[in-house]
Amino acid sequence: MSEDTHRQPETKTGTVSLNTTPREVSGCTQTVFLLVPVGIMALGAAVIFMALYWWHDYQSSADWPTTSGTITRAEVESVRGKTIIIGNDDDAGDPQYCPHLVYSYTVNGRAYTNDDLYFSVQALLDFDTNYDTRARAERYLDGYRTGQRVTVIYHPDDPQQAILERRIDELYVYAAIGGGMVGAAIGLAALVSGVLRIVRG
Repeated sequence: MSEDTHRQPETKTGTVSLNTTPREVSGCTQTVFLLVPVGIMALGAAVIFMALYWWHDYQSSADWPTTSGTITRAEVESVRGKTIIIGNDDDAGDPQYCPHLVYSYTVNGRAYTNDDLYFSVQALLDFDTNYDTRARAERYLDGYRTGQRVTVIYHPDDPQQAILERRIDELYVYAAIGGGMVGAAIGLAALVSGVLRIVRG
């Protein structure tokens, strides 16, 4: 029997080639290192812009026109669950109290309904505020009762935007601007650090 008879069949082996090279992986990582701080900077800038725009509306409201309106709802509702609570925050099962103030008015023959008392965070972000006691919630409605005639201050270009009192939550404006500046600074520092890391290899 010849030597060729005992020769085992050869098995061809090969290597698996990955499509992604180490250079490409490194490039993706570098992109992430740059995009994340840019996103943080953009978020901080957006918060600052929102606060300044809100403050601008407050300042310009001194020249807004007025019209007569009527309070259609002024009451405190007992609710449960967590929305935004002012006061003690102990138990989700404890009753909370949400003041509701709604008024109607007419501008150029068109009827509007609004619930913004002043330039508050609630009005800006469109959410209700719950209080831990009924007395605290009722203080929000001080001076207002259902059926009462009121003076409505409205935006001349957007009558749906209106208030009854020309004041603003200044503390939240300063907090938003400060927080936005801190966020933008952190994003900028991270961006510079990422660029230096890429340059240094």
